[in-house]
Amino acid sequence: MKSKHESVPTMGAPAETRLKEDGWVHLAVYGIHPHSNGRQQFSKEAAREMVRYFNSLRGRLARRFGGIPVYIGHPDDPAFVRQPGHQDTRAYAWIEELQAREDGLWALPRWSAAGEEILNNAFYKFLSPRWAMKPLGDGIYQPARLLSVGLTNRPNIPGDPITQSLERSAAEPEIKTIEPKKTMIEKITDKLGLPTETEEEQILNTLNDLLEDSRQWNEIGQSAANEAETLREEANRFGQLRTEAENSLAEAERTLANERTARIEMILEKALREARIRPSEKEQWASELQRNFDESLETLANAQPLLNTQSRTEDLAKSQLGVSVQRQFLEAVSDRMDLTGEDFSTAWSNTKKERRDLFDRLSQPDQSH
Repeated sequence: MKSKHESVPTMGAPAETRLKEDGWVHLAVYGIHPHSNGRQQFSKEAAREMVRYFNSLRGRLARRFGGIPVYIGHPDDPAFVRQPGHQDTRAYAWIEELQAREDGLWALPRWSAAGEEILNNAFYKFLSPRWAMKPLGDGIYQPARLLSVGLTNRPNIPGDPITQSLERSAAEPEIKTIEPKKTMIEKITDKLGLPTETEEEQILNTLNDLLEDSRQWNEIGQSAANEAETLREEANRFGQLRTEAENSLAEAERTLANERTARIEMILEKALREARIRPSEKEQWASELQRNFDESLETLANAQPLLNTQSRTEDLAKSQLGVSVQRQFLEAVSDRMDLTGEDFSTAWSNTKKERRDLFDRLSQPDQSH
């Protein structure tokens, strides 16, 4: 199915057509040129679009990775089929590159031996581009796709002959031979490492395989990226859990240390009350209980009461003034030991559970009843 750009195939010709020493030919100049269907409006931007399409994958596929043919006349144009001067369907050159320059559209053809003979003998002096055009309205058309080029002596727009720059001195009458460049398909086979004579279908299959491999690698790369992101999220989550655990452990250690200090204080108060230690020994026993609680507690429990009138008098005086919260709790522990026969550590833990209101007040200043 034809595209909208191929609705008006036509011929055009440059206002100045010439062949440079490097092989480039001036194919068409910018401007508005007459045509049987109306006027051809050829701008630099239109030339750039034509070059972009020529170099695109779609454009290369459309011409099977080859060049654009140069015929004698326009045997490929339905308007000229079988007419004199348009019957030879052989290509005498293949246009391999296009450029949109400041002065118009330029082309680089690769001439065959027969094409070079035409140039040497000046059988045809002008080039006539055939392109597809798109309508702009009001009888104006814009060239859009270069379809082919025709050698002619009757250009649509008069211009300089292509042999203008081929004038040589008598000592060098032969035309300079243009070294053929590799075609696009030859460049592709080189890149793919395929033999030059590889069929086009096999080349396309190889390209499709490479494209499929590329898609698969892209999918693998995306999957790896997703897994990496998941691992990063898990690492962040575990980092947060570790921080929370460390904070909880630190809090538990602080709580345990506070409870241990309170228990030691209660044990020493009880020992003082039972005259098992002297007041001057309290600080030393506190250090021993902090260093080795179980062994020091056992030693303290087995210690024989001391005769210390001063200590008992002090205790009596203090009891008369009132009992602190700490001593209230210690007395509750002592009462439980007497009632249940539990050791001090067990009685202290159970009393803590049962008298939580009293235990929670231990951190507050002493209050007397």
